[in-house]
Amino acid sequence: MTVPRGEVLIRKGDPSNAFYLVLAGQALGGGRRTEIGPGSIVGEMGVLSRTHRRTATVDAKTDCELGRVSAEDFQRVCFANPSLGLSLVRSIIDRLTREVGAQRLEAAAA
Repeated sequence: MTVPRGEVLIRKGDPSNAFYLVLAGQALGGGRRTEIGPGSIVGEMGVLSRTHRRTATVDAKTDCELGRVSAEDFQRVCFANPSLGLSLVRSIIDRLTREVGAQRLEAAAA
């Protein structure tokens, strides 16, 4: 799918039934406006959470090309290939660890 520059890819609090792989373009996510580029995944936390709600808003900084993976397709693939699900969980943990570290640095600087 294509999302034009300035449009919202996902909005915090909305229902989450899919996540996206950024194929081309740049997006801005979260309150800290983290840059998200090709090869990145967005929307996966909402798919994996118990609430199935988006946890952040992500906007297209430039025109973006995205690959869409439905929650149902992802679940099927994870049951068939558990290492894929484990890889995604590790990716989420890495990102959250970086974000918490950055928040601590900002708090220490303030």
